[in-house]
Amino acid sequence: EFQKRVRGILDSYLGSGESDEAIFCFKEFAKQTPGFFDEVVVCALRTALERSSQQRQSVTELLVKLHKEGVLDHPSSARGFAKLCCTWEEIVVDSGSQAAIDLVDMLLACIRDGCTAREFLTRMPEGLLAAVLRDSKEERAELQEVKDRLQKFKRAV
Repeated sequence: EFQKRVRGILDSYLGSGESDEAIFCFKEFAKQTPGFFDEVVVCALRTALERSSQQRQSVTELLVKLHKEGVLDHPSSARGFAKLCCTWEEIVVDSGSQAAIDLVDMLLACIRDGCTAREFLTRMPEGLLAAVLRDSKEERAELQEVKDRLQKFKRAV
């Protein structure tokens, strides 16, 4: 029921592009299900991973708007991304290696736009960082820096 409602709001938003309506619906949903907005983030990200690049960008923009409207806080955003980052290998098995890149791209967009704290990068699984750095066609200096710091820390311990 929960996921069906979230997907319904997202499908309507992706079909119409009406972010104001989606924000209103998510505000109402948040009132009915307090403390579960991280699951909304999980559902939104999973939905986005099944869609086109443009629709993934639209979902990311919606998450940022929800944050700016006070519906989505940093902890909920981080928990939502964390739940998917912890299962990234399953996502890749189900959807292919591009899914890991797409997930990290959405994360980086949310970080750049202030929806997710930059510190989250230091909590990403090393395997996910390595896979994105290996499989991506773009240079990702910020991810390489995080991976290098993590490896340096491990060598020092």
